[in-house]
Amino acid sequence: MFDLRYHISSLVAVFLALGIGILVGSTVVGDDLLVQEQKELIDRLEQDFALLREQNRAVQEEALILRQTSQQYKRFAQAAFPLLVQDRLAGMRVAVVKTTAGGDTGQLIQGLESAGAKVESVTILNGEFNFRDPVAIGDLLARLELDGAYSASQLAPRLAWMLGESIYRGQDLRVLDVLRELNVLTSSGNYGKPLDAVLLLGGSQGEKDNYFRVLDLPLIKYFREQQVRVVGTEFSDAVHSYVRYYYNQRVTTVDNVDTIPGITALILALAGSDGHFGIKPTAERMLPETPALPAAGTVKAQ
Repeated sequence: MFDLRYHISSLVAVFLALGIGILVGSTVVGDDLLVQEQKELIDRLEQDFALLREQNRAVQEEALILRQTSQQYKRFAQAAFPLLVQDRLAGMRVAVVKTTAGGDTGQLIQGLESAGAKVESVTILNGEFNFRDPVAIGDLLARLELDGAYSASQLAPRLAWMLGESIYRGQDLRVLDVLRELNVLTSSGNYGKPLDAVLLLGGSQGEKDNYFRVLDLPLIKYFREQQVRVVGTEFSDAVHSYVRYYYNQRVTTVDNVDTIPGITALILALAGSDGHFGIKPTAERMLPETPALPAAGTVKAQ
């Protein structure tokens, strides 16, 4: 990367060294040729310095243009979004289940609702519970009155199944109460309502927080058995992506639902498109294909 401060510091040091050299050379050596060569070198360094200053000015101007262009695209996306998604999900009943910590779901939920979807419930696991800690697991088993019924390896899948029952059938709601008491989960909305789709919001900040196999995978299996469509999603900045895991389960994916393009892709996918969308290597394209607009001047028959 171009570091102007480094180059300026280097040039200043060279100027100082040359100044001292000229002083010493003219005083001690008295060699006019040496002094001339040093002056010529200073002239070349001054030219280099001027060039660097001009390059820096050009870089700053380019960065400003890029920032302005980026802001224009963002404003355009915000303005175009309602036009693209209006009524795409009219009447669709959706549940959102976030299985990892970090990130805000507010923009995502607002986007779904602006497309006409009814977000029945939002369930967020904050990542605080360690499914590999025998003590924590034992405490959770006791609170759920399941002491001795399940081993540590069986608990998380069973817990995911109970969450599915809570979300879809309104049963086993005590698991929500217990997890809230442990500050592991937050929930809102109506549980036990009919659903057309469930959005799994995964992706973790590290391998140690990767609970796909113990949470997301059992939830995918549960909702499939209920014949409820599952879409796997994550934020664009997820350090440890779940998309490839969703991909292997043949689940439609969107890898950037923290952005307007990603929310648009999700809405179009929910409206009837299968595939893998977003900006990461696993994505097939940024957006699903959409029906062609009518040709200009086309009038519907009355």
